[in-house]
Amino acid sequence: MPEIGHFFIALSIIIPVFYLTDSKFNKKVAVLFILSNWVGPDHGQIFNKLLGLEELTGLDFHWFIPFLIWAIPLSYCYSYISRFSVKKTEKFYTISDDGKRDVNWKNAYLISISGGLLHTCADALFRHDVYDSTIKFLNNFLEPKIGELNQLSSIGIDVGVAHVILSYFIAIIVVFTALYLLDKDFKKVLQFFVLYTIAVFSISFIFVSEEYDTAVIILSLTFIVTPLMLLFYVDKNVRNKPTEASPTSRLNAELGLKIVGFACLLLSFILLIGGILIVINPSFLDSLEISEGFIIALGIILSIVGGMLLIGSIGIFKKIPWCRIIIMTMMCSLLLLVYPLFILFYLAQEDVKAQFTR
Repeated sequence: MPEIGHFFIALSIIIPVFYLTDSKFNKKVAVLFILSNWVGPDHGQIFNKLLGLEELTGLDFHWFIPFLIWAIPLSYCYSYISRFSVKKTEKFYTISDDGKRDVNWKNAYLISISGGLLHTCADALFRHDVYDSTIKFLNNFLEPKIGELNQLSSIGIDVGVAHVILSYFIAIIVVFTALYLLDKDFKKVLQFFVLYTIAVFSISFIFVSEEYDTAVIILSLTFIVTPLMLLFYVDKNVRNKPTEASPTSRLNAELGLKIVGFACLLLSFILLIGGILIVINPSFLDSLEISEGFIIALGIILSIVGGMLLIGSIGIFKKIPWCRIIIMTMMCSLLLLVYPLFILFYLAQEDVKAQFTR
């Protein structure tokens, strides 16, 4: 399940980025990056448990490669979120409708991949037994352990000190070449990086070393270079190719409210019934491997949220303003599921808000 450590990793990247770019980095890209780091492939795991998707599809969406499929609809939600901003008012904060999605679906998908990779890395590295921890790429096919990656540095030819001497001379070349290359354009720097990666990987793989250079290269490419390059590509693409506002809404506000009302009504019954069943029979969620006390507390919370949603849903049909606030608050409490954010932000659209002021 997602925990606060994933937030810290994302913020540890975004804060230096904002410093480097003088706060010119796109704020909405940053927010989606933080959210995708926190949720990541765990979003697929939640629905695996709730809907039994693994049994239906044969895919465990908690693993990164199946998550690439799972992220397709998820990224549409991320893209929709980029239509809105949170602004300070005199008394509190409000969600502002900017009228257009600043991050299109393609860029939102790339952010999902970036956050998903970092999330997968964090799950693998920060376990009780790190050496035996699995990097979850594809279950039953591509699931290397951290310890197995480290062992790649000890399966080659043992030439003793020659490996150290060769690595030392490469390090000298890199230092002085970097002084020259970093004045050049990005393509030349990237070409040098690719050649250097190939050379060092070959040396570390062919010759035995006491250092885990092979694992360092694999992990660096997978969990540092790729996520960050995707993140910066999206920011650059958003700045260079801004989206345009649509003159008309795709969905009529009157019809949209009815759809939201029925969706919230259905969700309220699901949460109410599910919450009551969990409280009555906590063993229903034994597969989550959490304490019975926590499961009962979860059931109570779901029941309360379901009851509030039921009240709000009825008020949505009658266009009662405070019921709109109730629905938005309850959707915010379901942030972990991500998709409820569709309803939260839809109710903040200007044409939808206008329905509650007539």
